[in-house]
Amino acid sequence: QKCDGAFPRCSNCEHSTGRFRDCEYPGRGVSQIEHLEQQISELESRIQEREASIAKNTGGNVFLHDPYLAPAVTRAQSIQSMVTLYYESRASLSAFIPYANDIGFFLDLTKISTTILSISPQGTGSPPVTPALMHVIFLWGSRLSRQATFLEPEFLSRATKSVLYILSHPTTTPAISAASNHPDWKVLEAIQSHVLLAHYFSHTGRKLEGKNSVNIATSLVLGTRMHRIRSEETLQTHLQGEKEAQRINAFWVVLALNSCWAAVEGHGSSLPYWIPGMRVDTPWPQVNYYYQSHK
Repeated sequence: QKCDGAFPRCSNCEHSTGRFRDCEYPGRGVSQIEHLEQQISELESRIQEREASIAKNTGGNVFLHDPYLAPAVTRAQSIQSMVTLYYESRASLSAFIPYANDIGFFLDLTKISTTILSISPQGTGSPPVTPALMHVIFLWGSRLSRQATFLEPEFLSRATKSVLYILSHPTTTPAISAASNHPDWKVLEAIQSHVLLAHYFSHTGRKLEGKNSVNIATSLVLGTRMHRIRSEETLQTHLQGEKEAQRINAFWVVLALNSCWAAVEGHGSSLPYWIPGMRVDTPWPQVNYYYQSHK
């Protein structure tokens, strides 16, 4: 069949069943199909360039996703989300620092902050700071920050999940008998995480979850005998200086938190320090130890 030259579509193409639908005319530029093919080619080139750039930035790692999940998340979207979360986390940390002492932070704030800031967007950095403690810090920071409040639900989900496994197994009950089998820093970070969570849940009116965090923190300090530091009945450990100061401060922070919670709830304290079997031999907290050691 020959083209009869009719415009915009010749008679033969017009009456065809679909095989001929894109007439080409001399001097009138590319056809519609050619134009679409050109656009597709350009998009494919851009995708290849983007994938090459992503592979270079991530060291060639491959990011997998479930193709049956909806909506599907591309590698570029996944990386972009990770980088965004990373920078917003740093903003949350900055918002948290000025209020850390007010919500029961007893660890070395400078050391913890420096470690967190050393973590790259790819997740590499210098341990040890447990994911649970980082997420709880970011949770508080996102609540205190005007810019990062939209991340609060995300950090709440991460904090409540990761804190269950901070000591390598779920802490679904207040009784934690294996706490002494873990490194001192990990136990302290577990206590710190639950202290911060208890304050957060109290602030947001989630009393049941807050009480659970208080009970776990209390069980941890009792399980590791932090109420008997420097006791004549207890074998003295090698812990001295900053490590001992953090254990001392951890105990008193938890004791104060437990007492305040009991007063507000109108229930008895789960740390009955007034009975002989629960006698407290730990010295008074070393107030401003952290600040004095960093002047």
